[in-house]
Amino acid sequence: AEERLWNMQDPDSVAEFKAELARDVLPMLRSIVTLDDFVARLGPVSRHAERYFALAFEWFCVDLARGDFEAADAFIADIRAHPEKWRGRLGFEDLYLSIFLPLAPLVAARDRPAIAAILRRLEGYSVRHLGLEKVWQHEPFPLELQG
Repeated sequence: AEERLWNMQDPDSVAEFKAELARDVLPMLRSIVTLDDFVARLGPVSRHAERYFALAFEWFCVDLARGDFEAADAFIADIRAHPEKWRGRLGFEDLYLSIFLPLAPLVAARDRPAIAAILRRLEGYSVRHLGLEKVWQHEPFPLELQG
């Protein structure tokens, strides 16, 4: 599909926009059922956008939710080895101090219940912030289902 700007005041433009969403976007979104599907579909596009700490941190949380401690350990090691690379990037100060610092020792200890509790709080915040309470369904993270 060609890139274009949509005029949401024009009914014809809105109809074209909806048709394009139905044709090009919704099938892809509906194919994402699990976190692994999400990672396979979107990971190559956005995982390495290191310009934004917030995005890298989101991938860190996805890795944790999947129980991928190896990837989480690598992210923690990178921050510890190269703090200058991350300082000053969008989202670093807030996320680093409030969430990352408490999570890092839990990751080292492999404390799945405590990690899941933090991820659940983050998930709840996102659900409320996006107004998705009516459609959101609680599902356990793969981390919680693993031994």
